[in-house]
Amino acid sequence: MILRSKSPILTLCGAILVFGMSLFGSAAADIVTPPSPLDTSSIQTSIQCYSLPYGAIGFLSHILTYKTILCLTFSHSPWIPCMTLTHYKLDATLGFLSLISAGILSLVAIVRCRFSWPFMLLIAWKLLLSVTLACMTMHRAYEVSQGNIHRGQITKKPGFWLIAYGFGMLLGVVGLFDILIKVWPTRSKKMEIITGAFAAAIGIVALLGALRACCTHAKDVAGWYAFLGSIGAGGVLAALYCDWILAAIEVQGGGNWWGFPSGDIAAIYWSYFVAKRLPFFAI
Repeated sequence: MILRSKSPILTLCGAILVFGMSLFGSAAADIVTPPSPLDTSSIQTSIQCYSLPYGAIGFLSHILTYKTILCLTFSHSPWIPCMTLTHYKLDATLGFLSLISAGILSLVAIVRCRFSWPFMLLIAWKLLLSVTLACMTMHRAYEVSQGNIHRGQITKKPGFWLIAYGFGMLLGVVGLFDILIKVWPTRSKKMEIITGAFAAAIGIVALLGALRACCTHAKDVAGWYAFLGSIGAGGVLAALYCDWILAAIEVQGGGNWWGFPSGDIAAIYWSYFVAKRLPFFAI
């Protein structure tokens, strides 16, 4: 039996699969009987189809995700940063399970929002972030298995998976802008404050990036990495802004800032949250 196995990897996989199947049972019904067409002219109505984390919970999820990406880039355990990654079999398993489960749940969410293309683009953004995180985890596990880390050869190759997230960010920003255009005429004061704060932060990052690019010689690799880093920082801020502006829209319609899901999407919501956290436990 799995629970009696001496391998902690098999024990963990078995527990995750049993837990995921129990949660996903009700979520699968949304594929067979997806929601009926919504009045997509109203964002407060369209947001009902969105079944992924946002608000304070989405913000926390993104912070943990970006911390995981940063630690994986330098081959450190996300939840024990002082520990160098060594358990490549476990890490590869976590990455694979996250890739499959988060991918399937994202597709379920896309089906739910098929009548509202801006929210479909937001979900595609989250999907590519999940794929990036999972693939970085598996890529780093492969490098550990080759003994590169123990020889002091820590490469940044897993970071190239961030290119996929860049494409997702472009898609998501298009959807986010469309949502803002529709909701802005009836905006609340809190929406203005959130938008102003993040616009200022993104503007400062963009200005610093532009100045760095202007002062960088064509052959200055470090300078161009800094410029690309400023673009990445802008993408991080855009994702965090998305969490809070969706919460503000929900609050305007009588919701809450936490982003707690309603009963009909709770299974997808929390299953996705758990699936995306798996790479965080790489060691």
